[in-house]
Amino acid sequence: MKQLSTGPGASSPRSALEVAGVIATGGLHLVLVHAFSARAVFIAVSIAAWSSYIAARLWKYPGCLLVWGFSRRGLRDTLTATTAVTILAAAVLAIIARYQNTLSLQWHMLPLLLLYPIWGLVQQFLVQALVAANLKRAGPFKSSTGLVTPICSLLFGIVHLPDLRLAMCTFLLGLVFTPIYLKWRNLWPLGLYHGWLGVLFYFWVLRRDPWSEVLGRL
Repeated sequence: MKQLSTGPGASSPRSALEVAGVIATGGLHLVLVHAFSARAVFIAVSIAAWSSYIAARLWKYPGCLLVWGFSRRGLRDTLTATTAVTILAAAVLAIIARYQNTLSLQWHMLPLLLLYPIWGLVQQFLVQALVAANLKRAGPFKSSTGLVTPICSLLFGIVHLPDLRLAMCTFLLGLVFTPIYLKWRNLWPLGLYHGWLGVLFYFWVLRRDPWSEVLGRL
């Protein structure tokens, strides 16, 4: 096995290409989802493309999963921090839903609570492991979580435009999750809670059903 230092992010050209790939994925999101309403196609293509990239890197560098955060290292600390954040965020969403008279449980929420974390994990991998971690290794941002965090959060929010509420929510999520990731380097809780909060936000705040939106266009 090669040393971890030769794995993901060790090469500046590769780091730049990874960041560019994430930005291109964001651009594809704006085109397929907002221009053509092809959310299911975008999700399927993104998961397939980035899963292939992970598999290729894993074949060459068996230690890359540990470097990226697909491991048990830092899991307990990350889980503790993100659980506290998620409980607070869910309480805020419940208050908003109560005010909007949208506080309810629907059966579509159950499969989404099981499936959405997979998509949440992919997004956190892109934002944290490929953008935040790579930026933190770059010259002007080296070892500066305070600079990397708002940049990643802003990019994450912009991708979710033109819905200002969704963009603001994902921006705030990035502000909290990015420093947690950079401190403990574990993706699992981030993906899980990203998915769960996403389900609550869509149903309770946006009054939208992602399950129907995706399956209704297949």
